[in-house]
Amino acid sequence: MRKYVKVLFMMAMAVVLTVAAGIKTQAAETSAVTANLVGAEEDGTNVTASTYKIEENSGGAIKIPIQVSQAGAVNIDTTIFTQAGTSITGFISNVENPSGMQDVLQYGINTVRDSKCSLNFSVYTENAGKLYLLLSLDKTHQSVSADIQVKAYIKTVTTGRALKSGEWENGYGHYKTPAYYPVNAKSSGLLKINATGDGISVVLCNSKKQEVSDSFSSGISYAGVRKGTYYIKVKQSGAYKLQYTFTAVKEKKNYKSKKAVTLKSGKKETGVFACDDAKKKKTSRWYKITVPSNKTIKVQIDRQGALNPMFLSLYQKSGKKLKLYTDGTLKNKKKNTGKIKVEKGTYYMELESYGYIGTYSIKWK
Repeated sequence: MRKYVKVLFMMAMAVVLTVAAGIKTQAAETSAVTANLVGAEEDGTNVTASTYKIEENSGGAIKIPIQVSQAGAVNIDTTIFTQAGTSITGFISNVENPSGMQDVLQYGINTVRDSKCSLNFSVYTENAGKLYLLLSLDKTHQSVSADIQVKAYIKTVTTGRALKSGEWENGYGHYKTPAYYPVNAKSSGLLKINATGDGISVVLCNSKKQEVSDSFSSGISYAGVRKGTYYIKVKQSGAYKLQYTFTAVKEKKNYKSKKAVTLKSGKKETGVFACDDAKKKKTSRWYKITVPSNKTIKVQIDRQGALNPMFLSLYQKSGKKLKLYTDGTLKNKKKNTGKIKVEKGTYYMELESYGYIGTYSIKWK
């Protein structure tokens, strides 16, 4: 399979290089299309198309300059009207006379059906200047004519900014330029991130912009954090919306059994499993309970976050492990309740997580 994909890729490269060489010698430059700035959520519908023509017996190629007024994502929508069955190759270059693939920013191939086909491009430019749209008809149809419509427009690429908790961001992204949104957590707690956009990828980063969570897609996701600076990293090609809220949660540093927190019957304790806890080997939370008489006790854990597996174990003071949940595994739901009959005495509970990030509460009676 890999060999087959590689062969297809090399064939595509060969086609583009051949076309590049042909256009360099055959295509005459035309009047430029001006790419104007539009809003992040606009799709170019209201942009006026510029019209061009490949004349019969002219070599079947054309080069169209795109005048870019500022940095951003330049969208170039092309519609070609010509003989059905014609294969159209197009690519975007930032040099007037490209000499090979090193000058190609993006390329595409399409075949005309019912006398019409489209080629759409989106490239990121760091400066104002010119781009070049190069179109070529396949060798079999180089003698035919073609009518061409081109729309070009710029969208400012969002790079990120400081958002207030609950504030919405309406952004526009390009896959080459991720956006970073700083979050200053003043205590331990829970980040609730709401992101929408086709194909969007959201990752939480530490203060050095190093990724510390799995990638989230469109929708609501959660991340447990501690006091400090974080960044919400967004990768998206197109419009998106982003919002976060932060809820502070009290926790204690009961990572070892000798630091176990005394948990009284009917009382609730809260805690956090943060994004980088597994890396820092902070995968356990310990609690100490005293059962006044022989009885059946019930332990309840509520959690808010990614519902990955967690584990809860009950130990006698001697260190002997008792079963509280089947295999000690909490089900992947927000509320988990376990029961066990025990004798009077002191016990320790260990709550473990190697993948869950979020907040929780625990109580027993």
